[in-house]
Amino acid sequence: MWTSIIKHYQNLFTNRNYFLFTFVITVLIALSREVTSLYICIGFYCIILSVFFIDLKKSYPFLIFTIVFLISFLIFYKFDINQKLNLNFYRVVEVKEKYFLIKQLQTLYYVPVGEVKLSVGEYISLVGEFEKVNVNGNFWEFDFNSYLLNKNVKYKISNVIILKRNFKFINYYFYKIVNTSNNLSKLFIFQQKTSDSVYKNLNNYSLTYLINLSGLNVYLIANFFNKKIFKNSKRYKKYKIIPIILYFLYSYLLGFKLFILKSCILLIINWIELNWNFRLSKFTKLSIIWIVCLFINPLFVFNIGFVFSIIAVLFIKKYKDKKPMTNLIYNFLIINSIFIPLQVFYDYKFFWFSSIFEILLVPFISFCFILSFLFIIPFCNPILEFVYKILYLYTKSFSYINLTTIVGSFSVLWLISYFIILKVILSLQINKKSIRNFLIVILSFNSFLIVEFNQLLNLNSTIVMLNVGNANSFLLQYKGKNILFDAGSGVGFNKTSFESYLIYKGIRKIDAAFISHNHKDHYDQLESIERTYNIKEIFWNTDNKRTYVIKDLKITNFIETSNKDENDNSQVSLIEVKNRKILFTGDATKKREYSLINDPIFESKVKGGIDFLQVGHHGSKTSTSESFIKLIKPKTCFISGHKKNNLNFPSKETIDTLNKYSCKTYVTNGRNSYKYNIRTSKVKRIQKNSF
Repeated sequence: MWTSIIKHYQNLFTNRNYFLFTFVITVLIALSREVTSLYICIGFYCIILSVFFIDLKKSYPFLIFTIVFLISFLIFYKFDINQKLNLNFYRVVEVKEKYFLIKQLQTLYYVPVGEVKLSVGEYISLVGEFEKVNVNGNFWEFDFNSYLLNKNVKYKISNVIILKRNFKFINYYFYKIVNTSNNLSKLFIFQQKTSDSVYKNLNNYSLTYLINLSGLNVYLIANFFNKKIFKNSKRYKKYKIIPIILYFLYSYLLGFKLFILKSCILLIINWIELNWNFRLSKFTKLSIIWIVCLFINPLFVFNIGFVFSIIAVLFIKKYKDKKPMTNLIYNFLIINSIFIPLQVFYDYKFFWFSSIFEILLVPFISFCFILSFLFIIPFCNPILEFVYKILYLYTKSFSYINLTTIVGSFSVLWLISYFIILKVILSLQINKKSIRNFLIVILSFNSFLIVEFNQLLNLNSTIVMLNVGNANSFLLQYKGKNILFDAGSGVGFNKTSFESYLIYKGIRKIDAAFISHNHKDHYDQLESIERTYNIKEIFWNTDNKRTYVIKDLKITNFIETSNKDENDNSQVSLIEVKNRKILFTGDATKKREYSLINDPIFESKVKGGIDFLQVGHHGSKTSTSESFIKLIKPKTCFISGHKKNNLNFPSKETIDTLNKYSCKTYVTNGRNSYKYNIRTSKVKRIQKNSF
């Protein structure tokens, strides 16, 4: 009976595949979380539900499921039902070094670590200040708030007073084992990865997924049990569901991590197929897996694993019709041709040897997975610690021979065109070798453009002012040369933002960096940048570097280092290029400006006015005197600053002075980044490339 029902609903061609159809609808509903208009959402939901009525007699089970899913999604994810219920009862679901997450129904709350020490699985009540979590980071960098929102964390609670309840959830006792366990088991069994050394090693060449207890590792472990442990056991076929159920329970205790949940559902589907003697199409399997995953957590649709899963089903084609070694090579090339472009699209980098590293790592990592289960035997912990140290050294060794090329962000249209060509090559039976070779050449050319396109864009002559709060981070690009003018971040802003932007733009080298003065908000991002880039020359104000020439670009530095106020020791840099004059003043105050006015060399160089000015001290009233602006007559003015707490940047006095002398002024205001075109003098707000 069940076999006929499944076959009836899964046929993709002769009938409607309602599993696939329902999967697409659940994805669309989940994506509607980003739509703010209630009326648009209601209209959208009515349209997609009405499609089921085309053949209601057959589709009604799926319609009922979709309605249940929609109601659940609206209550727990779209609307803030918790605030209306006003419950003061939470379960701790995640504990990190600097914060913990608590859960009420399906909504999570972010709480910075306080005096009270908590463990996963404890129940608490609390009193505190609730603040909505909003996206406030730069689009090119990791934004912690976006990460929280995609976990359904809606509020940050600060100034909390916590009261522990007397009972605990089952995973409290599960996680208690972590504290007495070894590093190998913590990593593989309990998936404690954030500060793990092996995890950090693998992250250097984008292979962190290898330590997930998911698809690949589950397949290898299952094969080990099927072919080695229970090779001749007929009962195992029937009772294999027991370890699968235990695996599902394990997934539940870990909080339904997506990579575990997917493999668990697939194991259940495969067991049903094996015992009920029928086969599901790959599209139906994919649909069932994701229908279950999205029902458990609709926000899984925003996980990178969702995209990889869809692409894998659409494009992976397993070759079996050639010699074993030839099949192996073919399948290896196909898998890499599918996943490497995706990895580059998300990481902005191409890791040349990661596929080879993966082949070398998988056997030992799979062995570590199996071995890590021995944590239940206390005297095995020293052995497992020894294995962990070997694994650390093994993964660390690859870092020394790792070769990475920064690619940068590229349009999704490039990726779509790549996969269309790849699909044609893999799917069509092309008899003529010349046609196939032509398509491979086109695919290779497309790949080359993806890798090198940003290098052509980076030949433009521009100045970029990044949104880093009350700090300075500027990038000057000229004829393929990249020069930094300050590299700082303000309070509350990411100290890796500049590095992330450089990678996002596909910049592969830094020729020079000029740090105006010794205040952290002008240099505290240098450390992260130097982890990725070998900056050829760094000039501090104390280096007394008066001139710097690169191609036809000349930089003249005006330096004073004897002032009591470090702001007045700012290295003032005047750039002359292509009949343009550009001035960076750091945090120079009015006192320093008067000194520059009386400097005959400075006065002669700025005669006739300058084209671009980095306004001093974030637009503070302590800088930008009228006499200074009158002398330099700037046409375009950039101010890196915003109003926060007691800092009123930029000041009204500064803006009025700049307006008086007709300078077009652009301020980051804690939100915007700007790009100035040196050749045309046009200014654009930096936005994310959508296509």
